[in-house]
Amino acid sequence: MIWFQIIRGKINEVFDWVKTLHGYRNDTLVERYSIPIYQNFFNVFMTFKKLFTLLISFDTISMTLLPLAIPGVDYTMPIEIYFKQNTDNDTGIFILNYVFQMILIADGIIFFSVLLLIFFIASFHLLNELKLIKVLCKKIGLHEEFEIIKSLRESKQRSKNNQNNSVQQEDDDLMEALWEVNLDSENDFEPSSEILKSIINLHSNIFESLDRINFIFSSPIMIFEGQIVLTNCMVVVMLLVDRTRIIYFAIVNILVTFIYLLMSVISSVVKSGFEDVLTSLYTSKWYCLKIKDRKILNQILEMSQKPKALNVGFLSECNLDRFTNVMKFIYNTCLMIKFFVEKNMKP
Repeated sequence: MIWFQIIRGKINEVFDWVKTLHGYRNDTLVERYSIPIYQNFFNVFMTFKKLFTLLISFDTISMTLLPLAIPGVDYTMPIEIYFKQNTDNDTGIFILNYVFQMILIADGIIFFSVLLLIFFIASFHLLNELKLIKVLCKKIGLHEEFEIIKSLRESKQRSKNNQNNSVQQEDDDLMEALWEVNLDSENDFEPSSEILKSIINLHSNIFESLDRINFIFSSPIMIFEGQIVLTNCMVVVMLLVDRTRIIYFAIVNILVTFIYLLMSVISSVVKSGFEDVLTSLYTSKWYCLKIKDRKILNQILEMSQKPKALNVGFLSECNLDRFTNVMKFIYNTCLMIKFFVEKNMKP
């Protein structure tokens, strides 16, 4: 129960940080458009918090009880008691070994689970901010288009040309239809110069958050890759040498591989989010902007073209291609281990 309370306290600290992160924004334009995106954000994460707590609790119990099913007393870090006879039936050695391993596993699970939770929350924060930028990109040029239609309509009304041909009538009908459509949405129009400023600020915050995530998680992700390779190799060795302990390593192997796959998928989605921003900017009504605003938009396009994703030790991007290459490396390594083990086991 003490471990569960510690895990719950750490998760609550993370969610308090998220609430302060998504508090009131000084930019009224961003605040107005962010409300629909974040209205269900906390409800979803409160549900995720409960499921995550149950998962970590089950993981802690299973990881600390599974060693009891493995024969022998040498589990992870055996402790020698020199003033007692060291035998397989020594209850004192068994208790010390098991308690020490249980403490190590519980501490590791708490640290890793909190670190993983921060990673998921920070990644979902980036995705929501990118979604907010895409919403703002759709508003670019609408105000200027409305002003152009308004000026054309006023000039036509002032015109004394009373041609009644069908082409002129079709143009007038089209102009009135465009006017009515834009008039219904007039309250949603903001000057594109203000929208571009908000997009630049959001872009800067996203890049800063992504750099912080890479600074914190790039090295752990690289260590995580090494752990995946090690656990897979250990499973192969256990299959060939001692199958009685395969359950313990197989469960750990499946868990870390699934988490690494999930992290790779999230990183790929974040990268595609930047590409979607680039597409939204290109498909907006940028042609209605003034020359000064077009220059600012061009700078935003250049920023969006820069590859941004989570890194693996600042050496490579964490994506599905990287995950596939790691799995291929593990497969080839396991084949090599199998070859050498079977060769040495032959009489």
